[in-house]
Amino acid sequence: MVNISEIVKQQRETLIKTRRFLHKHPELSGQETNTLAFIKSKLEQFKIPIVYEGEKLGLVARLNGPATGRVIAFRADIDALPLHDEKDVDYASSVTGVMHACGHDGHTAILLGLAEVLSTHPELIQGDILFVFQQHEEMPPGGAKGIVESGILADVDAIYGLHLWTFTPCGQVGISVQQCMSANELFKIELTGRGGHGAAPHKSVDTLLLGAHIIQALQYVVSRNVDPIQPAVLTVGKFNSGRNFNIIAEQATLEGSIRYFDDATRDLMRAHIEKTVAGACASFGAEYSYTYENVCPAVINDPTEAERVHSAVQDIDGVKAIAMPPQMISEDFSYYLREIKGCYFFVGAANEEAGIVFPHHHPRFDLDENALEIGLEVFLRLCIS
Repeated sequence: MVNISEIVKQQRETLIKTRRFLHKHPELSGQETNTLAFIKSKLEQFKIPIVYEGEKLGLVARLNGPATGRVIAFRADIDALPLHDEKDVDYASSVTGVMHACGHDGHTAILLGLAEVLSTHPELIQGDILFVFQQHEEMPPGGAKGIVESGILADVDAIYGLHLWTFTPCGQVGISVQQCMSANELFKIELTGRGGHGAAPHKSVDTLLLGAHIIQALQYVVSRNVDPIQPAVLTVGKFNSGRNFNIIAEQATLEGSIRYFDDATRDLMRAHIEKTVAGACASFGAEYSYTYENVCPAVINDPTEAERVHSAVQDIDGVKAIAMPPQMISEDFSYYLREIKGCYFFVGAANEEAGIVFPHHHPRFDLDENALEIGLEVFLRLCIS
């Protein structure tokens, strides 16, 4: 009988080496040329054929197994962030202003590790396995939607993805039974008033003051309109107005996002945002435009597949499965789950004793690399579940 834990231990050095190479050579969303070339070279080495490539979407490789088994897909995102790496380690980013600050280097290393193991241990393959290396996760519209629309995953029975997660200690795997990560929608509010001299505000319509008023009023959209049992977040992250200290601003722009799990909450928030803006503009005597753009739907796991992940984790010595509450961050893995049943889960990667405590998207972000082995072992056990 194959000892999966022993196979994973044998991969440790390769997992770390791959992750650190990718960490040192990050590439931004849509620009992952060298990363894709590295992945292709590894797949060629493993003799796993690439069956799909999409511009700024990624690639899919397929390993054929017994026709009677399930067809399973595993996904890794491969892009980095526009952030300067401040870690003092030998694998710190060599690219100024670009770093892997969200664990995608680790995700890619795990999926390549899975490909290598399965290419040398065909006895672990019970059906066809697809390896999805996706570009563009960090920037809308993302790569997942295009890959799904290509039809390359049409015969897939289940799809799995993971996130190395520094909000959870290494040795724990967080699993959400259904609601996993929220939908995300961007909005933009443009205000037009009447400019003038700072000494004569009564002859102007001050959009800077109006914008400030609207930002404050928008805080009531969730707290006084959304059912408190429903998860919802409204954030204004950008406010631009004004050109000089003594000029009343004629223009102002507010940009932000709303996050939610169901369409009814989304529609309610949209309506109350516009009602708030329209009311404020009527009071001030200004005009406005309000536009919104959906980034991605909510990540909703299939309960049966979540249970498969839970069972896989329980079979790993020293690793604990924990219930993960819904997260209000978003992920375009949701597009896969709208078409294919599956599960997205979180592999703890924090280590307080080693100083690995910085959150995602932080310039000192790092991973406890023991989490790489845990992620690989969960994937391998899902292959035989």
